[in-house]
Order: sequence, then C-alpha cells, then structure tokens
Amino acid sequence: MSRTTAAAAAGERARASGGGDELPLSADGRAWTAPRIARWVAAAWTALLLLGMVALWLPGATIRGNELSIERAVFTAVNAATLTGFQQAVPLDQLGALGQAVVLALVVVGTLSTLLIGGLALNRAIRLPYTDLQIVRATLFTYVFSLGIGTSLLLDPTRGLIAAASQAASAFGNSGLFLGTLPAITDWRTHAALMPLAVVGAMSVPLLLEVSDLLFRRQALSPHARVTIALLAGVYLFGLIVLAPWGLRGANGGLNLSGALATGSALSIDGRTAGLPLHAPAAMTRAAQWLLIALMLIGAAPGGTAGGVKVTALFHAWRGTRRALRREAGLRVTGIAATWILGYALLVFATVLGLLATLPEMAADRLLMLAASSVSNTGLSHEPVTLTGGGLAVLTAAMALGRAAPLLVLWWLASTTEDADVAVG
Repeated sequence: MSRTTAAAAAGERARASGGGDELPLSADGRAWTAPRIARWVAAAWTALLLLGMVALWLPGATIRGNELSIERAVFTAVNAATLTGFQQAVPLDQLGALGQAVVLALVVVGTLSTLLIGGLALNRAIRLPYTDLQIVRATLFTYVFSLGIGTSLLLDPTRGLIAAASQAASAFGNSGLFLGTLPAITDWRTHAALMPLAVVGAMSVPLLLEVSDLLFRRQALSPHARVTIALLAGVYLFGLIVLAPWGLRGANGGLNLSGALATGSALSIDGRTAGLPLHAPAAMTRAAQWLLIALMLIGAAPGGTAGGVKVTALFHAWRGTRRALRREAGLRVTGIAATWILGYALLVFATVLGLLATLPEMAADRLLMLAASSVSNTGLSHEPVTLTGGGLAVLTAAMALGRAAPLLVLWWLASTTEDADVAVG
C-alpha cells in the first residue's frame, strides 16, 4: 500500500468513527497538517525556553542576594522544560514568585509540547484512525482532566491548592519539580494520585484513545497498543519484584509486607518515568541503584512524557533477532529501532565520558546515574545537583538531546515507513 493510500484509508476509518473533522486553515490558507503543527509547537517550546532562561536570570526570580548565574539559569530552565526535574541546591519553594511561575510554566509547556509532537507523530507512524484535530483535542482534555482529578486527590489541610496542582502537573509530566511536600512513598495519595498520573502521562495520547475506544467497544487495540501495554505491565512487575525488598523492613526493624509492596510499586514507576524524590537513591544499596539505572534507561512508551529508550525498543530487538535467526527478511522499522537503540547507548556513553572529563573527583557509579538520569529525563540523583562549569553544561546538553531525540526518531519513522506496526522512539 502506498503512503497516500494508507493515509486515505486512515482518514476513511476516522470518518467512519465520527472523527472526520479537520483543523481549520491558517491565515495564509495553508492546512494545519501534523508536521506543521509539530514545527510550530517545537518553535513555541524553544522560544518559551529562551524566555524562561532570561526570566530566571533576573533578580526577582530568586531571593535577593541568591541570584542564579547564567549557567545555572540555563540549567534550571532546561531541567524544567525537558521534564527532567533534577533536584537542585535551591528547591523550587525557595525561589521567588517569578522563578516559581517560570519553572512551573515550563513544566506545563514541556508536557503539552511533548504530548502533542509525540502524539501526532505516533498517530501517523502506525496509521491509527484518528485525525490531527482529535489528537490535539484529546491532549488538552486529558491534561486538564488528569490535573483536576490529581489535584482533588492530593489536596488536604497540609497541602494547598497551588502545591497540590503543581504536584499533579509534575507527576503527569513525569517531572520532579513541584511545590510543597510530597506524600510519603507508602501514603495512599502516592498510589492513588501521583503514580497513576505518571503512568497515564507516560502512555501517549493515541494509546489512551485506543484504550478508550476498547472500553466503549468502538474498535480493538492495534498491535502497537497490545505490545506497549504488555511490556509496560511486564517491566512494572519486574521492577516491583526486584525493588520491593528495600521496603521490607519497617521503622521498628520488623517485617512490613505492605510497605515492601508499596515501595516496590512506587519505585518501579518512579524510577523509569516520574523521577519524583520519593526515596533517596543514596539510601539504597548499590544493587538497587543499578536496578534503578536500568529502569531509567528502559523508560516507558513512545509519544509520552517519560524518557528512556522506550519499552517498544525491547520488542523490536527481540523480534529482529528472531527474524534474523529464522532467516526471514528484515523490516525497516527494525532497522530504525536498531539505529535508535545504538544512538541512545552512544548518547549515554558520551555523557558519561563528558562527566568523567569534567568531574574526575566524583565516583563512577554516581556519574553513571547522572548520565542515565539526564539522557532519560528522569531526574533522579544521589543528591541535589550542585555542579558548576563543564559538568553542568554536559548535563544540560544531555537533557535537551534526551528529550528531542526520541521525538525526532518518531517523526523519522512516520515520514519514511509505511508498514510500521509497533512504533519506536
């Protein structure tokens, strides 16, 4: 099937499902196609990021006498806009009103931009029966609805409306920047609000639309949705099993099975998506820290707010190897997946080398966690990031590339491959 025929078929399916409405023409008479929307969203994200850097450098962004340097303002802005969320020496609560507003605005813009660009690319890459307008509408609705539910669950006498909303936005955006104090890792709000929001935000809007259609019996799940959901569940269970022992002992030293399950569940999600400071990695054993690094590198689903190489890359590595051993013809999507996996590994390796060159006094395992956390946009580290100079520049570049690279791979897949069944990137 040619690319034009495939696109026409997708449009027919969308019209059959009641979603044939299209975006209106722009002022110059040009259609708002998915690539054009993505370019404008990316341009707006870049412009707001630059404005955020300048705003954070202004005196009013911090407490008087504690102004950010240029390099620290750039790092803080990129840290927020890429949804990485590293904790810093000066917490968000201790910034000035301008600084808090800028950081939270960048988290919101970064979340919506990632979901829109990734969702439009994913919808095209695997030829789902949704129009571009449906993706845009669903993105805005999902964001507002999720934040409303999350804020209402997190709101309590010790947590005001703004703090609750910021924590809900942080969890949905898989960022680690928020106001106020997070619930404890075993608190019911962590498992009823923060972790579900992180999972939903990491799934991508087209995948959520498919799940919605399945629940209302409008259509079955696509191969991409089936593979992605199965792998997300599998990786979650793996993380739960291997990380649960670190919560097995209660405060009094006795066995605490419920605490172990709560800790393992939260760390399995938080370690590869949200990056919220629920449990300090420095307080865990080295084995647990290495498991967290592995979860960071895996990440979640293509087109969502989480980073990492994505779970579907594991599927393509397995299927491509099986086809090769069976002497079957290779698929183009497998080649793109292999390129992406290799490129991602090289980016992590280059980040490690950059940190080794600029921070020779720091332990190698800590540098590896910083590298994996920055490239995967997770934001977990042994301690708040207080680096300066070259080390800070390396982390800033790694965060920006870690956010942009998977979206570019998704658009590469959407633009060049007509028979992709499971997306990657």
